[in-house]
Amino acid sequence: MVKRLQKQFICVASASILIVMLVVVGMIYFLSLYAMNEEIHSLLDIIAENDGAMPKYGQKDNNNEISSKTFEFVITEESMYEVRYFSVIFDENENILSANYNNIAAIKDSTCEEYARKAFKSDTDFKRIDKYYYLKKRLDNGNYMVVFVDSTLRLENLERLMYTSLWITLACFILFFMLVSALSKRALKTTIQSIEKQKEFITNASHELKTPLAVISANTELMVMLNGANEWTDSTLNQVKRLDELIKNLVAMSRMEERKEQFKIEEVNATCLVEEIVDSYEHLIVQKEYKIEKDIAQNVVIKSDSELIKQLLTIFLDNAIKYTDEKGTIKVALKEKTRSVKMTVSNTYAQGANVDYQRFTDRFYREDSSHNIEKGGYGIGLSMAKELVESNRGKFKINWKNGEIFFTVILNK
Repeated sequence: MVKRLQKQFICVASASILIVMLVVVGMIYFLSLYAMNEEIHSLLDIIAENDGAMPKYGQKDNNNEISSKTFEFVITEESMYEVRYFSVIFDENENILSANYNNIAAIKDSTCEEYARKAFKSDTDFKRIDKYYYLKKRLDNGNYMVVFVDSTLRLENLERLMYTSLWITLACFILFFMLVSALSKRALKTTIQSIEKQKEFITNASHELKTPLAVISANTELMVMLNGANEWTDSTLNQVKRLDELIKNLVAMSRMEERKEQFKIEEVNATCLVEEIVDSYEHLIVQKEYKIEKDIAQNVVIKSDSELIKQLLTIFLDNAIKYTDEKGTIKVALKEKTRSVKMTVSNTYAQGANVDYQRFTDRFYREDSSHNIEKGGYGIGLSMAKELVESNRGKFKINWKNGEIFFTVILNK
């Protein structure tokens, strides 16, 4: 549990910081893109207002004034030589009246004309074609001017900014992940100590309780031998048995982590193992007036821990015996697939249509909210089963269909 808690802490912390960093990078990128678009739009406006040509520095009175727009293009003495652009004037019938291709060298005049016609036909007045932004403007005389600006450098700078930000984000994330991994145990020190104390308490309490329970059981059995059995002695022995079962389950749960580390992975004949466990329960199943149906594939071999399979099947069969409907049916199936083995235990459970099966694997959860003593159980078995399966890199699921509840385990071969 400690290792799992540590992994969860590292994953949650790392995922959180990664999301924050990606959001920041995304905000920087989109803000930069917005600023670039606004600046280009401002530049295109300036050229369009100057009859399709770049004005000289100081040509307009407002060039030296502080702009009210945050991202407006500012004309400098070098602007005439830095800005690459071209402009075309159309009439309403798409005929070219005049064109200025003198300030562009990267593309041919025919390409400029092709881009201009695309822009003229477009429903959007401000857009980008390839690496050229354009602005389409209706003139006072009814004609249309289309102005293009080469934005290659701006787009390359934006792309460079994005990649640089992503590399910095990746480097920071790796550094953060290493720091969190190194310091996670210290950060969870109090929680880990609490878990260890809890395990120690359960172990010590179980040892302390076993002695008085053994004395109570022995004294009660002696009373039965001397005076005969009655409802009081039967009740006492049943309660002692229940408490003994609870103590064993609590100890097993507290030692779950140790159990996981002691798995002995070897080739196991799953067919023989399942048949052996089912046969050992068959008498009890028949005694409860249940039917048993087996669909066990032959010669199924799996690399796993034999005790793991025994414990899983025992948990499922115990659960089925407790909760199968009166005169119902318990089914056990073992199927072999290409890369896995599927083991299913099901039982009739007519009232299971509106049950939250996800909670069945919560510790101490019981679907019978009244905690009926006759059914027994403490809500520990299925929780242990899920942890055992997941620790063996398998899959565990519970579902209900047509009056039957299915407990399915899939283990890799």
